[in-house]
Amino acid sequence: MGPFDAFEAHPFTIATVSESDSGEGLVLYAKNTGDWTNRLYEAAKGPQRELGNTSAEKGLQTVSEQNVKMRMIIEGPYGGPGHDVFSSFSSALIVAGGSGITFGLPSVDEILREAEAGLANTRLVHLVWIVQDPACLMHMTLVLHTFVNRAARIRDFKLKIDIYYTRAIPSSMSHVLESVSNLPKGTTLSPGRPKLDAVLDEFVDWTKGLESSPQHLHGAVVGCCGPAGLGDSVKRAVMGVKGSKRLAVGGLEFVEE
Repeated sequence: MGPFDAFEAHPFTIATVSESDSGEGLVLYAKNTGDWTNRLYEAAKGPQRELGNTSAEKGLQTVSEQNVKMRMIIEGPYGGPGHDVFSSFSSALIVAGGSGITFGLPSVDEILREAEAGLANTRLVHLVWIVQDPACLMHMTLVLHTFVNRAARIRDFKLKIDIYYTRAIPSSMSHVLESVSNLPKGTTLSPGRPKLDAVLDEFVDWTKGLESSPQHLHGAVVGCCGPAGLGDSVKRAVMGVKGSKRLAVGGLEFVEE
């Protein structure tokens, strides 16, 4: 990518780590937002070939003909949910703003892995993603479909995904909504911002319904990653939950990435 690029440090989020030699290995999420990440994006695409008359506006005009191998230096990992293991809770509400989805998706994936192995207490996961432009969903649709299909195969497990877009879509760009219409079953796409107090109240009520007795519940966790304002709003919503409701679900934890 250039002789000086190796001396630049850029933080990325770990999406998943394969536990077998035949797996994908270490998968990182990187958002194309600047000169360096744009060069990385272009280099990773590799040689391209045309896909007939597919519209370029839908992001599907070309595909890479082969994988691209690069040599890199990785330092870390740093951060993460700390001592809070999401799969140890009966339910998890994960709120992501924009590129904060790089925290949300790995969190959901980890819970699903533990549940598939029969090692998770979690029976309910609610993912809320707030974006400006719904076009960014095009690159995540396959991941969301995979999550929903995996969740459907787990006994007594529910995964709910709600996506909100905050930027108005002019009629001339209506094709953007059409391009992301192939969302997984049960996934909602809504304009505006979520009412976090209402979302949290509904989440707590769902959690209470998982068991007939609070003694059988292992608590609920609310994870958040995104702009500082979003984190503050989610924290206020969590702090506003009454003590009786907290006790009814076995406790309520807040984790901000």
